[in-house]
Amino acid sequence: MENEKRILIVEDSPTVIEQMKLFLSSTNIQVFNAGSEFGMLQSIEPYGQLVDLIIMDLTLKSENGMDLIQTIRANDKYSQIPIIIVTEHAKQDLVLQAKKFNVASYIKKPITKDNFLNRIGTVLGQELLTSTQANE
Repeated sequence: MENEKRILIVEDSPTVIEQMKLFLSSTNIQVFNAGSEFGMLQSIEPYGQLVDLIIMDLTLKSENGMDLIQTIRANDKYSQIPIIIVTEHAKQDLVLQAKKFNVASYIKKPITKDNFLNRIGTVLGQELLTSTQANE
């Protein structure tokens, strides 16, 4: 579909990935996922089109999410892709450091559906209906 948005989830927990995919299942969003820098760089441009948004965990097992953000921001081709960080530790210094790298927003774990969809909708500039809104 022409208006379909593409999101890349960079997360090493299969459970969290599935939760995010479930939250997005009722939206017009195509989801890709990666659990490492290699996977992220392979998935940032699926089918020759850049993703519209990256959702990234800051505490990956083998890599530091902040380092991955720096890698994205250092590449002119990818530098303007909005990033939402997901973290268990929403400490002020971490948030300030992320803002230095032009991170669009952050979500604190555990993730709730409404907060997750609202943050994504705000960053993408569109309203994402939740299942309760869709049934009204």
